[in-house]
Amino acid sequence: MKNWKLLGVALAACAMGAFTSCSDDKNDSPEESITIKDENGNIQLTIKNPEKWVAAAKAVVADLHEDATEELQEWMTEESIKIKTQAASVTVNEMIDDCIDEVDDVATEKIPSPLAILTMGDDCVANLGSVRNVLLGSLDGTVNEASIMALTASKNPQLAQKISTELADAVAKIQAIPKPLKQNANSTEAKAAIAACKTLQTTLSLELQPMFRQLQGEDAALKAIVTQYADGVVTPSVNDAKTAADELLIAVNTLPSQPTEQHIQSVIAAYIKARAALDLCAAF
Repeated sequence: MKNWKLLGVALAACAMGAFTSCSDDKNDSPEESITIKDENGNIQLTIKNPEKWVAAAKAVVADLHEDATEELQEWMTEESIKIKTQAASVTVNEMIDDCIDEVDDVATEKIPSPLAILTMGDDCVANLGSVRNVLLGSLDGTVNEASIMALTASKNPQLAQKISTELADAVAKIQAIPKPLKQNANSTEAKAAIAACKTLQTTLSLELQPMFRQLQGEDAALKAIVTQYADGVVTPSVNDAKTAADELLIAVNTLPSQPTEQHIQSVIAAYIKARAALDLCAAF
C-alpha cells in the first residue's frame, strides 16, 4: 500500500506544475493575470496565463485521479485479501514496520527537505495522523479494543502511554514550526520536531516492534487487529482519498477556459482536501 504515500507526493508535484504553469511566459500580458490571496490578504499564487493553467491543471489531475482509482481497486481486490489470509502476526509486524518507516520519512525527508518533495507542515501532521490511526485502529483518535495500542496497553501500559505521549509531542512540535515550512526547515522549531519524531521512531523500533515479534499465544487478538485495520482504518481511508480525488477532478474539469479567482479558489480547496486524504494513507 505504499503507493498511497507516493500519490500524496505526486499530487504535490502535480499541483506545483499546474499552479505555476506558464508563470514566466514573457508573452503573458498583465491584464491576463489572476492573483489568489488567502484570508489575510497574502498572495498565495499568481497565474499569468489562466487558459494555459487550466489546461495544465486538467492534465495533471486526470493522471492523479487515474492512479488513485487503480490504487483503490488494487486494495479492494488484492491487498485487503492478502493481509487477511497471511499469518496475522506477519501483517501486524508489517503494520508496525510501516509506521516506523513513515515516522522516519517525516524526520529525515519531509521536514528537513520540503523543497525537494514539496512538503508542507500540515502534510507532516497528517502523515503522523496516519501512523496514529494504524496504532489505534480507528480514525477518530480513540483506542479500538482490537488495535496495536490496546494490546500493548494490556501487556505494557507504560509503553503504550510512552508511545501516545511521544506521538502527541511530535505532532505538537510540527505544528509549532513557523509557516511556510520551506522557509523554516532549518529553524529551531523544525529541529525540535525532527528530534521528537526520531524519539518516537526509536521507541517504535526498539520497544514496540520487539515486543510484538516475541508475542506468544495471541493469535486471536492479532487476527482481530488485522480485521479492524483492514475494515476500520484502511478501507475507509482509501475510499475517502478516492472520493477526494473524484471531487478534485470534477472541480478541475468544470473550470472555464478563462477562470475567475473564485474558480481557482474552488480548485485549491479541492486540492488541499485531496492531499490531506492521501497523506492520511501514508502509513499503509
